[in-house]
Amino acid sequence: MNAYFLEITVVRLSARLLGKDLIDNYAFFGSLPRFSQLKLEAVGEADGIDEVPEKAAVLNFGAACGRAIEKVLGKPSEEESLYINGEIARNILLDLSPEKCALYTEAEIYSSLSTILDALVKKAQIRTHTAKPGYENIDKWLADYYGLQKSYDSYLASLVNEILNPNPDLAKKYSSFFDKKDPIIALALEKEIKEGALKAACEAEPKTTFGKILLEAVKTGLG
Repeated sequence: MNAYFLEITVVRLSARLLGKDLIDNYAFFGSLPRFSQLKLEAVGEADGIDEVPEKAAVLNFGAACGRAIEKVLGKPSEEESLYINGEIARNILLDLSPEKCALYTEAEIYSSLSTILDALVKKAQIRTHTAKPGYENIDKWLADYYGLQKSYDSYLASLVNEILNPNPDLAKKYSSFFDKKDPIIALALEKEIKEGALKAACEAEPKTTFGKILLEAVKTGLG
């Protein structure tokens, strides 16, 4: 099991900087590690399927974002990946400011975060409820699915704990992973991206790992 907060965030912020529209989840699928080397050639229209060329282009964009992540970050261990996804959650996806957290007990925060993440996964599962292939033994498929669910429960607990209590050793190792003051990160998080701002942000050398990933993805997108 793994969270893909890093991939999803790189795709979303890069697309925002480039003014790209993301069609459904195709870009997110493309950014997954197993598709990092995917490069679809020109794809034409298909009868009965909407926007095939557009979807293929978005999938390619996601794969390019995945390659940008791999180029800058390499292949972190499972423990490092857990920390990195926790770092993305803490800095971009969640509001864990001291002011907000002071309103709740540690147990309440842990319970709420677990519920939120579980709900997101359940939503994804609902969208893929017809994913069972017709050629596979249904008993084996259900057994495998149950096994994945148990693995997911264990991973979710580890992820929530990493988000709320980051590994101190990895925090030192990745101390320069993220900083909202990095020009390209700051621009990606602004409410409105003004004309000409992207060029200036790309010319500034990122000081963080996430900034370097974002710059690599944007430069790839600019082609």
